[in-house]
Amino acid sequence: MKILNLNLREGVAELIPESVDDLWHLVNILRPGDIVEAKTSRVIKIRGSMGEVEGRSRVSLKIKLKVEAVQLDLYVKRLKIYGIVEESKDLDGLKGKHHSINLRIGEPVSLFKNKWLPNELERLNRATSEGKKLIIVSVDRDECCIAMVR
Repeated sequence: MKILNLNLREGVAELIPESVDDLWHLVNILRPGDIVEAKTSRVIKIRGSMGEVEGRSRVSLKIKLKVEAVQLDLYVKRLKIYGIVEESKDLDGLKGKHHSINLRIGEPVSLFKNKWLPNELERLNRATSEGKKLIIVSVDRDECCIAMVR
């Protein structure tokens, strides 16, 4: 995991998950009531003059979401964060509505907590120190050797 900014006084961490393991760490760091800011998309209904739905449009926006639940989907390698919209600068009328953010590897996310617990900070430090593991295999006619580089 890459830490872009960590300000414990304000309770803000700006992160970029770099692997599925990083998404797993985020599952264990996020708690109900935390605020998450990330890019997402939402389907907007286009209404006619009589109020009938004439069409739909998907718009990309950045929102702050008050976390209610998180779910890690290993099959598609994403972290789904459910919650209530706290703030949206791009679209009016979203505050208080339910929404979910699908966080994928390589997408930046900001976490806002009232108080960072020691185990959450330790987990964050562990996630940043974990490097990519490399396995080397050497094969000869009579022997083979397998090694892991850390």
